[in-house]
Amino acid sequence: MIRKRICGLLGLLLLWGASASAQQSPKEVAHSTNGWLLIMNEYRFSPKWYLSTELHLRRADLVKDWQQYILRPALNYRLHPNLDVALGYSHMKTYPYGDQPVRTIIPENQLWQHLLLRHGLGKAGLTHRYRLEQRWIGSTVPNSEGGWDISGTDYAQRFRYRIFARLPLFTPAARPQQQLFAAFWDEVFLNLDTDFLVRNLQQNRIYLGLGYQFSPMANVQAGYMSQLIRKPNGIQYEQNPTLNVSLFYNLDLYRKPSEPTGSTSKPAQTRRLTSFRR
Repeated sequence: MIRKRICGLLGLLLLWGASASAQQSPKEVAHSTNGWLLIMNEYRFSPKWYLSTELHLRRADLVKDWQQYILRPALNYRLHPNLDVALGYSHMKTYPYGDQPVRTIIPENQLWQHLLLRHGLGKAGLTHRYRLEQRWIGSTVPNSEGGWDISGTDYAQRFRYRIFARLPLFTPAARPQQQLFAAFWDEVFLNLDTDFLVRNLQQNRIYLGLGYQFSPMANVQAGYMSQLIRKPNGIQYEQNPTLNVSLFYNLDLYRKPSEPTGSTSKPAQTRRLTSFRR
């Protein structure tokens, strides 16, 4: 109980700090209505270890232009039924879009580490995610044709905190493994100095939507997200309403020792697998 209160208090302090930063009067605010698609898979191959992959396809002007794409694999370890740690890599590209476009397509590579803590609150399930990112961002230089090229990288660090809540709404009596649920999350992104002190708020995302659990292995979620981005110059901001659709599918590749070869029980890929993140 004490640990849950500490985690909740830390989360509230981070969100309060993000809100305070966001309330500072920005000089220039741009808007882009975006459409995001996330496809996430998890592959369990032992009682403790599992792999995860994420593919993010993000479009600006709803679906007209590219905004960003991200490929994010990770190796995860379950320390406790309610506590996971992960080491991951991200490759992404950010494209020019909207009224405040970047100079050219910006590549970025990351290493990151995170901790996931899950607990219940009434009927809702809560997940706290604490992530530290080491970022190598493509550096732009002018070229002879009046445009911009990428030459080398700039290093940056970022801390992210997300609180995710899932509230069951309806479970069909004839299909108890299926469920309609509401989903809410809020995530803050904080730029860090090299000594890990917080420099400023870089981004905040707030999401509210609905999801349907088709089986213990798969669910789909769709909802509305509001994204606030503070640009590096500290003058320009984006406030982006976004349609967010997510598809999740898990595979259990681990055969428990009690299940001998040739067992007539359910195949490994169809056994129940606890949702690790959502």
